Amino acid sequence: MVSPMTATSAEAATNRVRALIIHPYRQCGGPDTYLRDLVRSMSSRGTRFWIMMARERRFSTVLRDLGASVTVEPALQTLPRTFSPLRLTSHAVAMSRVVASTKRLIAAHHITLIHADHETLWPVLMSVRFRSVGRIVSVHGLRFTSPAWVGRAHSRVLALAADRVVCVSEAVRNVFQR
Repeated sequence: MVSPMTATSAEAATNRVRALIIHPYRQCGGPDTYLRDLVRSMSSRGTRFWIMMARERRFSTVLRDLGASVTVEPALQTLPRTFSPLRLTSHAVAMSRVVASTKRLIAAHHITLIHADHETLWPVLMSVRFRSVGRIVSVHGLRFTSPAWVGRAHSRVLALAADRVVCVSEAVRNVFQR
């Protein structure tokens, strides 16, 4: 855990984890269950959560009921699997908005840990690399493991961007380690 540098004295005294989770999923699925269980488990241990989502949906209410603050950032998206210069440029512009929103949330809420809940959110993690914020990324699938050169490049970028990489299954871990 990274200690907050600018937290209020009460927060600093308790050394409470203040986590921002970037959750780009637009529909219900396994990552929602993962996030719900994480917030439920860690909130009971004193962790405070801010969740950035791409849109308001029923799951937002579930997170709020668990005590998390939910922020909607419509530009939030995963990396499109394409070589289209137009789509990649559009993605880069959207990610710059997400980075700006992330930095505002970190400053406003004295965030001590950022968790990118998708393997393609490494630009957000890289943007806060030199701040006193811990960085975690969770890898939920094998979408960016083939062809092999893409998988190697992606794994290296994730290793540079994050302090910790969480693989949500044995299969994902085995491929990621290779």
